[in-house]
Amino acid sequence: MTMQSTKRKGFIVTAVFKNLLMIQIMAIIAATLGSMVDGIVIGNFLGSEAMAAFGLVMPIVIILAAVSGVFSSGAQALCGKFMGHGDDQAVNRVFSVTCVALVTLSGVLVVLCIVLVGPLATVLGATGGLKPLAQSYLLGYAIGIPAVVVTSTLTSFMQLDGDAPRSFFAILAMTGTNIVLDLLNALVFNGGMLGMALATAISYYVSLVVLLLHFRKPEASIRLQLKGMRMKDLRDVLAIGMPNAVGRICTTLRSLFLNRLLLIIAGSTAVAALAVQNSLGSLIGAVSIGIGMTTLLLSSVILGEEDTRSLSDLMNYAVKWGAIMTAGIAVLVFFLADVLAAMFGTGDPEALALAGRVIRFYALSLPFNTINVVFMNYFQAADNKWMANAVSVLDNVAYMALLAIVLSPMFGTDGVWISFLLAELLMLVTLYLIALRHGRAMPKKMEHFLLLKSDFGVPEEQRLSLTVNSMEEVLQLSMDIEEFCNKFQVDTRRKMLLSLCVEEMAGNIVRHGFEPGKNHMVDIRVVYKDGLLLLHMRDNCKPFDPGNQSRIFNPEDPCANIGIRMVASMAKEMEYRNSLNLNNLSITI
Repeated sequence: MTMQSTKRKGFIVTAVFKNLLMIQIMAIIAATLGSMVDGIVIGNFLGSEAMAAFGLVMPIVIILAAVSGVFSSGAQALCGKFMGHGDDQAVNRVFSVTCVALVTLSGVLVVLCIVLVGPLATVLGATGGLKPLAQSYLLGYAIGIPAVVVTSTLTSFMQLDGDAPRSFFAILAMTGTNIVLDLLNALVFNGGMLGMALATAISYYVSLVVLLLHFRKPEASIRLQLKGMRMKDLRDVLAIGMPNAVGRICTTLRSLFLNRLLLIIAGSTAVAALAVQNSLGSLIGAVSIGIGMTTLLLSSVILGEEDTRSLSDLMNYAVKWGAIMTAGIAVLVFFLADVLAAMFGTGDPEALALAGRVIRFYALSLPFNTINVVFMNYFQAADNKWMANAVSVLDNVAYMALLAIVLSPMFGTDGVWISFLLAELLMLVTLYLIALRHGRAMPKKMEHFLLLKSDFGVPEEQRLSLTVNSMEEVLQLSMDIEEFCNKFQVDTRRKMLLSLCVEEMAGNIVRHGFEPGKNHMVDIRVVYKDGLLLLHMRDNCKPFDPGNQSRIFNPEDPCANIGIRMVASMAKEMEYRNSLNLNNLSITI
């Protein structure tokens, strides 16, 4: 292996990406699955008019998802940075202030929804016979608001605290409870729209109980600690998470706008069809949003390390596999559109036919939407608020509204449906043009689209990135290290010390950390900056702090840990931290 052949055979963060992704998707599903189940039962048992009223209420569900999203994404990104610095106390502080703020805010929202239920239904566009139906659903759903917003956020923290399976069981409990109660309401109690909403509220509280049981475990590291909470942390959470809220608010405005437009051009039947797409989209779209949220969490850690190579690798992986995953989903949804629409059986053949068409057009937009969502979340992690908010506004409402206004007079409802696809394509073109302007050259690789500041990290020629999977590869690293150091005329002593650090530390990981049958690897990054050599190593083995080991001396075995002790004594600085179940070691030479 030579330095000309430094392409990685693996990348640890992509493996972590896969593990985190399912949890993030489940967190999104937790915020929206209840309303989808309601939509299916309402459409099948309460009729087309009830489905239209349900569709008019959907912006409230989206607003609550926005509330959860701003706190969840902001807390995750902030905790990611604190985890990168090994500051567990700050993680607990952020968790606590986030929970307290969510409970307080949700209580206020419950009161507002109940007191202002009539005016709220009117603002949502409910008139005539639709208004009492919308009011009934709003009243029942309001009772569940605290559980809805807290459950979604807690699900995100389960992965950080090493209890990922609990999120899965919580969602199973919620879904099962909701289905049973919805069917009992429709077939036994005849509780109408109020009963449907109450069923959803109860199911979210069941899910919340399952999640809260996590904190009874002695090994739970994330704890609610009211003492020491800081308003600054809450402000930081809100500032970082705001682009997520902007996106959700824009989605709400889009729903309001399209509902009004469809009422004008096609009546309540088209609104019912869009309600079917919104309910289905809340589940299907969870994949895209989950990919985006996973990108946000991991990129926030990597940005703190100023690791351009890992950042580019992460974004390439998220864009590529996100598009592939959602393209596969899009194909299935496209060909099963009529079947999926029939799940919401409104009893109105015209509404079902329209629903099938909007689902197909929506499916075509999914892969392109995923790419835009990934970039929006990346810009959010990078604290590029202007770009994050611009993508949210343009992609979620501005382009869609503009295209719908232009195309609906020519193509009717199809003009509205096709706007889903065209808006996503127009957003991608916009991102390309912005990257072109930022770099003043044709963007050819992912790094050009990241819009990084000129002083971020170090130039490519000043960094060396490798991945090793075996002891044989560790022993071959000295040639790469020597060639890299020779470029900068590094003195012989430091060159030898760097080779020793890499071989000793990486070798120790391979010898003692690699477990049979598991896909372990070690990412190695060497940076030359300001005359110093910086070595960063990351592995996905069990937690191991070499700093602690370097301070252990056994008189009965003086050679124990001798390699680690020698490196620690000769290095200028050595720092270890474990975050996202990864060992991270930084050595300055």
